[in-house]
Amino acid sequence: MPIATTFLGPNKDIPVTIVELNSKLIAFHEQLISFLESEGAIFDNPHFLKDGYSPPQWPSKLSSKQRLLPRSLFGWYDWSMNIASSLPEPLNTFVIDVPKDTYYDFELEVNSTYPLKGVTYPVDYGNVPGYKAEDGHQLDLFVGSDTNGKLGYFLVERGYHIPNEHKFYVGLTDSDLDKILSELKPVLIENKEISTISDLLSAIEKYKDKP
Repeated sequence: MPIATTFLGPNKDIPVTIVELNSKLIAFHEQLISFLESEGAIFDNPHFLKDGYSPPQWPSKLSSKQRLLPRSLFGWYDWSMNIASSLPEPLNTFVIDVPKDTYYDFELEVNSTYPLKGVTYPVDYGNVPGYKAEDGHQLDLFVGSDTNGKLGYFLVERGYHIPNEHKFYVGLTDSDLDKILSELKPVLIENKEISTISDLLSAIEKYKDKP
């Protein structure tokens, strides 16, 4: 149960919701720690474990100024369980910009006519370092949790003076895909599914940074 909101991060500008600590969370935490220790895990911040464990903290909303959200904000749990680490290079270098189930506000100008004001991402959304999309920024990637999930790309309208942009996806369930299509509907030009991971790797090759 949420009990408070505050701001965290190096600049104290990331709004988070503090969740009530209860016996079930403590028991789960202790079981998970025991399992990880039995597997030889080494923790970066051991002083936050066991007696030092505090209630989980979740981002209440992200703005464009907070796009590069530090993953450490979520503690050492990986609730999303995305499949990036099991993917071939360069997809396994995936960097999360917006965690799953988080709303990202585009913070458009008041007089903007762009039809999409923000997006709630049902899966982790981020980028592939070393690859640039049509807008000059890192190539965007949606990464789900289904190892046999759907692969492909979306082509979206970006507005005046910005080229239409490809955004790729891997590991999506049917439900994930439907939710993303619904979110992107006002600017969606094309959704193209790709049969194999090899074909997807070939498709992103042209976005690789030139030496």
